Amino acid sequence: MLTSPSLKSRFPNLPLVTEIIPNAIEANTSMMLFGPPGLPAEILNLLSRELLKAQASPDVRDALEKAGLVSPVPASPEEEVRRMERKLEQYTVLINGNR
Repeated sequence: MLTSPSLKSRFPNLPLVTEIIPNAIEANTSMMLFGPPGLPAEILNLLSRELLKAQASPDVRDALEKAGLVSPVPASPEEEVRRMERKLEQYTVLINGNR
């Protein structure tokens, strides 16, 4: 079974978890860089810009795909925080059995 629709093109004969389990949580891998609390915005923004540039490099994209990380999704620090908050909420509901 595949945990993410982004993998479907690589493994077309495997079903998605959501095709078998209604309302399943999409499980995927995230790679993030964290800094200390209070990191100045200018440093955070500089790091974010440089990471997005690196992620756009064909060499980096190829290396990520070879490692099994399909279709990196560029995101701002604010978008990553929202993504983490959504995942935390989903897994909290799952763990507490309120699904």
